Amino acid sequence: MISQHIIWVGIIILALGLYGVVRFWPEGGLAKTFSQHVAPYKAGVLYYIALFTITLPIFGIFFFGWFIPYYQPAALFSLMIAIALSAQYACTFVPEVGKTQALIHRSFALLSAVALLLSMGVLVFTGTFSLFDRIVLDVGLVAMAALLAWMIATGAEHKKILLIQSGYFFAFFATIAFVVGV
Repeated sequence: MISQHIIWVGIIILALGLYGVVRFWPEGGLAKTFSQHVAPYKAGVLYYIALFTITLPIFGIFFFGWFIPYYQPAALFSLMIAIALSAQYACTFVPEVGKTQALIHRSFALLSAVALLLSMGVLVFTGTFSLFDRIVLDVGLVAMAALLAWMIATGAEHKKILLIQSGYFFAFFATIAFVVGV
């Protein structure tokens, strides 16, 4: 039986893996996204692909194997999670080197980010959550929307883009972990 606790396996592996990204490929510091840190290095790109090859299926198992059957959100949630996971994986295969590849990578990354935001929006209206959980979901949604708008408005060249990117994913995963009580 799949448990809600499997999300922690994915979160811990992802957090350690992303720490590895900035530890092994530190050039650019906070002014580069995680993918921009690894993009110039073949070993970095392979590391990034491996990291998401491991973590995205874990998140898929959590959402499709436990979360969706348990909370029964609208079907749009399943579609948005599938798009977010697929687009995130696709962007790992297109490192941000050169204008064309950067555009493709950023398009997949934006698609993934928007799909996560929309999935959170669906959850706000899911009746199986308590009122308190829906308030937490609202806060997560507002935080994600603000960070995504900031990222879009300032572009990937913001001097602290890594913190904005990290905050976005933290807002998503912390909100989900909180409402499922893990």
